[in-house]
Amino acid sequence: MITPQIEIWKSDFGKEWVERNLPNIDISARARTFRKILKGLNIFSVLEIGCSAGQNLDALADIAYARYGLDPMECIVGRDEGGLQTRVGDIFEIPAKEPCFDLLLTCGTMMHVAPHDMLKAVTEVRRASKGYILTIEYFADKDEAIPWRGYDNLLFKRNYADYFPNLISRGDLNNGSGFDHCSYWLFKK
Repeated sequence: MITPQIEIWKSDFGKEWVERNLPNIDISARARTFRKILKGLNIFSVLEIGCSAGQNLDALADIAYARYGLDPMECIVGRDEGGLQTRVGDIFEIPAKEPCFDLLLTCGTMMHVAPHDMLKAVTEVRRASKGYILTIEYFADKDEAIPWRGYDNLLFKRNYADYFPNLISRGDLNNGSGFDHCSYWLFKK
């Protein structure tokens, strides 16, 4: 399903975002944060929706051997190395016939899903996960569109506890954690 938001990310806008942001990601800090959030969970496989070039999947290398990523931007996917595979895809059509991932991760992805598309996205995420869902996004008490980089309907803040049941933990992240100022929600399926 190609939404207006996915079209924007597939354009030069997405390529420019990658060039501007990928060099600034601290994979070591993210790895420490993932270890803290996921401590004590038995995770062998992870799928990240909106994986970009796979930085989060690299940060998860010591937690999960089988790491998979989907991203609509063809220019950055296609890695196939050491337990990591990235392919073109999106949150609306996860290529899994049955729940098969111990952890399904979104990081800065669901914030780009329009409110009228959230049910389809959440349904697909829940369908593909067999264990846990970790979402790292921007928080607001209720759905709120935020003007961002010249677009009015590209970024949405929300409370993900409203969309997924079985909350295990929630917290706020900052630059010291390897992430922007955002929040995380960890759910058990």
